[in-house]
Amino acid sequence: MLNFGSKSRFVVLVLIQFVCAKTILWSGLPIYRKLLDGKKDEATPREILAVIAAVLVMQAAYWSAHRLQTEQKFRQNAILGKFFQLLAEVSFLFPATLVATVLFDEDIDLKTDWWRMLVLAASLFAMYCYKQQLDFIGTAMAGKQSDS
Repeated sequence: MLNFGSKSRFVVLVLIQFVCAKTILWSGLPIYRKLLDGKKDEATPREILAVIAAVLVMQAAYWSAHRLQTEQKFRQNAILGKFFQLLAEVSFLFPATLVATVLFDEDIDLKTDWWRMLVLAASLFAMYCYKQQLDFIGTAMAGKQSDS
């Protein structure tokens, strides 16, 4: 097994979260478009499985990276730090909008749709954790270390 340093492991774990976040976003985009057109969410089993797999991998990477956060030191760069903070905020915008659209614009039958709501909640939580990770990096680079 390769012996990565703490910094390298942290970077790899953040990159894994990035790839999983993009998987969640690209899987959710067609669903969001259907909902905006007034159609019922007809997510395919393949889309649902992709999101579930991405959430599981993303959470494993987040919590592993979260343990390494206190050891990380970043070169001070206010502009790059603010960019990471902006990226953090923008990365959570679409998932929050999708959840709001589903909850307020669609008829939900909890007897049959509970599993869809569970996947939606899990993906929202995973994206929130990713947002927190990016915000930690941005805050650290901007010059304020945080233990988020």
